[in-house]
Amino acid sequence: MKITIRHPDHTANSGDWTKWRLTYEGGRTFVETYLEKFSSREDDEDFQARTRMTAVPAFAKAAVNDIKNAIFQRIADVIRKGGPESYQNAVEGLGTGVDRRGSSMNAYIGRVILPELLTMKRVGVFVDRERVNSPVTQGDSLAAPYIYIYRAEDILSWTYDENNKFKALFLRDINYKRNEFDLPESGTDETFRVLNLLEGRVVVTILDSNGNVTSTQKLELTEIPFAMFELTDSLLRDVADYQIALMNMSSSDIAYCLKANYPFYTEQRDPNRDGSHLKRSQVAAQALVDAVNKGGAATGGVDPLATAQAEESSTDDEIRAGAVHGRAYGKGFDRPGFISPSTEPLMASMEKQAQMKEEIRILVNLNLSSVKPKMASAESKGMDERGLEAGLSYIGLELEHGEKQIAKFWSQYEGATQVAHVAYPDRYDLKSDTEILAQAEKLEERMMASPSETYRREIAKQIASLMLSGKIPAQLLGTIHDEIEQAEILVTDVETVRMLMESAVLDSKGAALAFSIPENRVALAEKDHAARAARILAAQSKGEGSQGKNPGARGVSDLDSSTNSGSTERKEASDSTLDTEGSSKVRGKGK
Repeated sequence: MKITIRHPDHTANSGDWTKWRLTYEGGRTFVETYLEKFSSREDDEDFQARTRMTAVPAFAKAAVNDIKNAIFQRIADVIRKGGPESYQNAVEGLGTGVDRRGSSMNAYIGRVILPELLTMKRVGVFVDRERVNSPVTQGDSLAAPYIYIYRAEDILSWTYDENNKFKALFLRDINYKRNEFDLPESGTDETFRVLNLLEGRVVVTILDSNGNVTSTQKLELTEIPFAMFELTDSLLRDVADYQIALMNMSSSDIAYCLKANYPFYTEQRDPNRDGSHLKRSQVAAQALVDAVNKGGAATGGVDPLATAQAEESSTDDEIRAGAVHGRAYGKGFDRPGFISPSTEPLMASMEKQAQMKEEIRILVNLNLSSVKPKMASAESKGMDERGLEAGLSYIGLELEHGEKQIAKFWSQYEGATQVAHVAYPDRYDLKSDTEILAQAEKLEERMMASPSETYRREIAKQIASLMLSGKIPAQLLGTIHDEIEQAEILVTDVETVRMLMESAVLDSKGAALAFSIPENRVALAEKDHAARAARILAAQSKGEGSQGKNPGARGVSDLDSSTNSGSTERKEASDSTLDTEGSSKVRGKGK
């Protein structure tokens, strides 16, 4: 008896799951499933040849991976504190890790859970200690808990209690068949797992493919150890059909380029001039007579008319064309030549494909902006009230909620009263570091364009948030905002500060304040500066003396009585109309 129990949501989405999964995974299965024939004129042999040369335009997968990577690059900032020692070791990848294969929790989330969640919108994680449908060894009984996933297709049915916890769960296990050496071979076996919460304990029942009970086990757990990660929709819902259409367009273009894009020979001919129509008529008449004389259809099953037409068509001249063959043509006729197929249909198809590639990325981002977590803890809802800016944050909340469930079940298996604290970052960004830096530079240029001090402070805070939000704790970012609010001087550009000092608008203490230099360092710098100027002055005074138009020593600008002495000196040195005393050598007006 085939088991047909399915949750209504499972039934509603099962028709899309194959398409979503193959769209993301790609490969030959995607091509063989969704490649269509051009028309009824394309025979099976041509279609199979075109199928073999068709490539998968995996642009949907690339768009989803961009989102996956944007989340995964922040996974390193996830906080996991407390809980049993076995949990802390496992999430760090020590020993057998979280999956008994040495994976850390970060690696497992990024490599296994995220791709399933983004493409299929649902994935389940079972927390187990001794796999309930496998033999138990002494090593297993002493081992730490571990986790493994259930795909959306294998979570067949479920129900929740009034506390939003699983009350019953129906799962499908697919296992490889094994030979006498306990090695997997071709073929799979299906078994089913029913978990019920009865009298405060979890009861696990294993069914074979026919629905017969093979084993029953009672777990010392108060909750079904299954964490469901779920979003409101898949990122590929509106994208899968786009990739299918794009593949078919690309396949037709490749086939055209390889098989149909050949020039063909044309030659103008006057049938009245060479008498070919008379020759064909004579050949056709003779063929008809011969066919009748041989008995026609009555003796050999040959149609006289068909034979005559075939003989007539075979009399056409065969033309040899190519680089080493010449061709004579009649006077008054156009020169024979080759006609190449028009490239306009191919160019139009390529332009449309380029447009669809861009639309795939746009559609994925639109789906991301509308995605929300299906399950949310009280803490998550509190974060939602503070405002979540993007679908990335929602996905992060769903990952956090699911991982908290895993940590809770892990503690129950270990009999620990303390559950690990799990906290995910609350902000994510798809922009690259180069794009963020460019945006910050534009904001910095606009910051000093307003006379409003409040405006400049708010722009400075925005720059700090843009550069550091999501990379440092929110509390530390708040401290930076407070420091910007309390800053006396907002100008931090070195050239601008130097210009203000030279223009006597800003003093040295103010310049130091702009760069957060302690005030006592300013006094020491002024003392060093004065000592340096004195040394230069003393060294230069030993030479020509200090008398003249500019009594300050050249090179000691702080002691110069004129702010333009340097430019004046260079101008006078290059002026040939002045003598050595500074007087003009130009003669006055003649008498």
